[in-house]
Amino acid sequence: MKTGLVFVFVLVGAVSGFRGNFRDYYRQKCSKESWDDIWRSTGTVPNKLNQVPDEPLYMATATGTKIFPNQTLDTEQLLKRPYFKWNADPDALYTLLIEDNDIVLRPIKYAHWLVTNIPGSNVYGGDEVLEYIPSFYLNILENGELETRVTITNRHLVLVYKQPGRINVSTI
Repeated sequence: MKTGLVFVFVLVGAVSGFRGNFRDYYRQKCSKESWDDIWRSTGTVPNKLNQVPDEPLYMATATGTKIFPNQTLDTEQLLKRPYFKWNADPDALYTLLIEDNDIVLRPIKYAHWLVTNIPGSNVYGGDEVLEYIPSFYLNILENGELETRVTITNRHLVLVYKQPGRINVSTI
């Protein structure tokens, strides 16, 4: 069984709502060439990942707004868990991680959500290891004070890994 990273998505945005087939809309909005360009022009490849993912991770806000790479969402659009779909093997288990690339508390990475043992692409059927935390901005200045600017954009990576089998993650 092949394991490892199967899909990745940079979350820095959204588009207006669309009713219809998610995959067809992605194909219309994001050709393979533009898809590859987004990953490279944002520096996600090669700074965060070695290569552009082969397939997209389809995402939508809780209200149904489709989410695309390198676009901007308001925090209020992310107060509830987003929805996900990918070309999953229905007999496989997956892990989903939403990582915040702009909250840097070295050596720790900040995660907004972690779900393991996801059957196929049914995220809500998996084991929630870390409860969903809506996007927010946090920066500690060199003097140790909290930065209070509110017009900041946070970049997120949403990663989906295919697991070799059921895993047990202990919570702290």
